[in-house]
Amino acid sequence: MHKEKSDRKGMLLLKLLTQGFKPVFANEVFVIFTTCKTRPSLAYTSQHVKPLYIDLLKRDLVQGMKWVYQKYLNAKRKPA
Repeated sequence: MHKEKSDRKGMLLLKLLTQGFKPVFANEVFVIFTTCKTRPSLAYTSQHVKPLYIDLLKRDLVQGMKWVYQKYLNAKRKPA
């Protein structure tokens, strides 16, 4: 998987995890997943795998906070 920002990355990661794929190689640009049991897997907290999930989590958190602000906080500031 290329680490490039993509809107579909979250769904793809979820699908990989639920189907038993594990990261087996990672560098600054790519993370390679496989279901092969003979290959040693990398920890999800390893140097090049962790940013894939952290970046996705940060993006989703920022989007969620924007929605909360627009829906609730910004609405309270408008005069009635």
